[in-house]
Order: sequence, then structure tokens, then C-alpha cells
Amino acid sequence: MATLETQYKNWLKENEPITYSEWLEKFSEIHHLDKLKEPTMENKQTAVEWLIEEIHKNMEFIPVHIQEQAKAMEKKQIIDANEDSSTNELGEFLTGEQYYNETYGKI
Repeated sequence: MATLETQYKNWLKENEPITYSEWLEKFSEIHHLDKLKEPTMENKQTAVEWLIEEIHKNMEFIPVHIQEQAKAMEKKQIIDANEDSSTNELGEFLTGEQYYNETYGKI
């Protein structure tokens, strides 16, 4: 995938010159980057949960078994990646399962 700077240079070859910041603003509008949200404690969700939600907004159906399989795979990856390497507010080490439950509020 080309970098934004490369895409900007390619765009300039075929269009009237504009500044990089003007182009970046147009790029953001076209690709709806202004609608991306940073996760907060209120809307914290895994990447797979976010993707499923976004796809549902634009498509009619994703089979439930595919959704559940993707969520299970991601949960395992998160748990494995955080096994005995994360701490809570008190500095206590957490298991991967504890980290997942505290971060995403799920069992």
C-alpha cells in the first residue's frame, strides 16, 4: 500500500497543485477518516467487534458463526499476548484472562 505522501505525489501528477494539508483534508473527507473514533472506556471494543459493527452498517448479513469465530480467535490472541505481562492500577500482574476481562469488561 502506498504511503499518503506517495498518493499525494501521484494525485498531483493528474490534478491542479494544492498543498499537502489541503490534499490530506480532501483524502480524509473522501475516505471518511473524520468519522473514526478513538476508543474510550465507554465504547471500548475489540477490533473484530468494531469491524462487525461497521460491516453491519453497510451490509445486510454476516453469519453469526463467522462473527463468533472471529471474536473467539481475537480473544485468544489478546489473552495470549498479555499473559503475565500486564498490570492493574495497583501494579499487580494479571493473567491474560484477567487483562481481557478488565479491559473489555467481558468474561
